[in-house]
Amino acid sequence: MLAKNFINPDILPISPRDTVESALDLMDSLRLQDIPIVEMGTFKGIANGEQIASNPNYDAFIDDLPNVGIEAIVQENQHIFDVLKAGSVANSTVVAVQDSSTNYVGAVALADVAKMMGKGLSLNTPGAVLVLSVTSSSYSAAEIARLVEGNNAKILFSFVESDPEDAAALVVTLRINQLDISRIVATFERFGYIVVAKFHQSDAPDFDQERLDGLLSYLNI
Repeated sequence: MLAKNFINPDILPISPRDTVESALDLMDSLRLQDIPIVEMGTFKGIANGEQIASNPNYDAFIDDLPNVGIEAIVQENQHIFDVLKAGSVANSTVVAVQDSSTNYVGAVALADVAKMMGKGLSLNTPGAVLVLSVTSSSYSAAEIARLVEGNNAKILFSFVESDPEDAAALVVTLRINQLDISRIVATFERFGYIVVAKFHQSDAPDFDQERLDGLLSYLNI
């Protein structure tokens, strides 16, 4: 789950001395909204296609454009969540990766990370989604797993986020490998957990994608 493992070799960088036209042509061929700017192995920033295209002179060099090149970069051994955070903070669909010597080694497309997260949600495995609210002080991943497994079920995926409506609470989303989770719900309620929502796979086919979209917009925590 390190940044270097998600580098997309198809993402080619542009040079500061590339023209607006050549940069846009490359982005169009790669189907990228954002692209790294690299000079002699050194990262110079992430360029946004719309910003580049807004320049009326297509013969202008990228280096001559004002305010082009946002900072969206991580070290190659940082966790993939750091990549997501860097992309979110910079509002970029691409994050550059550098080694310990600050040499540019490639870039990660957040769309690739989204696909990986989708696989992690075990979307092809029958199951249900359970959303809990719990105070930050009482949250215990081990306790939650114990309550689920005590009902002969397994957690396929879990995601914890701050509750936007309560600073002292967390929202815990669980994907469980059972369609009927009524006993699990009853167990959580008996132990004082607030059940915010529950969905069978057939009830909310797009729910996991919604949670994934939430994960990709996370990232200031």
